[in-house]
Amino acid sequence: MSTKFEVPADKLSWCCDVSLLPFACTAEMTPLEDFIGQERAMRAIQFGLGVDKPGFNIFVTGLTGTGKTSIIKSFLKKVTAERVAADGDSLFPADWCYVYNFSDPDRPQALKIRRGWGKTLKADMEQLVQNLQREAKKMFESDEFAHHRQTMIEELQKKQQEMMEGLMEEASRNGLTLRMAPSGMVLLPTKDGKPMQEADYLALSTADKKKLEEKRGEIEEKVEATLREGKKLEREITEKLATVETQAGEYLVKTP
Repeated sequence: MSTKFEVPADKLSWCCDVSLLPFACTAEMTPLEDFIGQERAMRAIQFGLGVDKPGFNIFVTGLTGTGKTSIIKSFLKKVTAERVAADGDSLFPADWCYVYNFSDPDRPQALKIRRGWGKTLKADMEQLVQNLQREAKKMFESDEFAHHRQTMIEELQKKQQEMMEGLMEEASRNGLTLRMAPSGMVLLPTKDGKPMQEADYLALSTADKKKLEEKRGEIEEKVEATLREGKKLEREITEKLATVETQAGEYLVKTP
């Protein structure tokens, strides 16, 4: 057997000669302040931090576990210390919190608050939301609120019914009946209180047909106007219900 490429057992592993190290414990070493192999990323971050204008941000991406967060935190600490030394600002900056902007949801509002209060604000807001959800459910599902809502809906239905009953009476006086069809409301000629058969309609004189069609045209216009008014009432009721719900929500928010 050839032993040309045989490796001795004592060469299969490497042992560090601790006598060559200039320290007895790593705690004696000065921490490395720079980042090896991240020169391009550091230049980009430094450039981004130098853009002190609204709307500019730094977006960091990369594989999980590559130390992105550690590098950014360390770099920001270094930059913060340098700016404090240069400008004399506080070493501990204030907290910045983004809150919802009800006037423009796409542009959240930024709040500058005392250092350390950001987490407190977040916790308080989460608790507030939970309380509001609980109290809102109790309010909107209460018998009083349901009764108030039902009363408004019944008022709308009563007005719509009164308008339609007036049209039905007018149609009946003129030999017509108002019926609901898949295509909408239709007016049909009547005979003895029932919809007229085609043969009966054809047997009418030309003058009677003309008179009947004229009345049908007049009442159809009133039906269309009544339906438009009904839609308007529905919108008004919907707006009133929304206003009532908003007022109830504002009351909950303002209640200590």
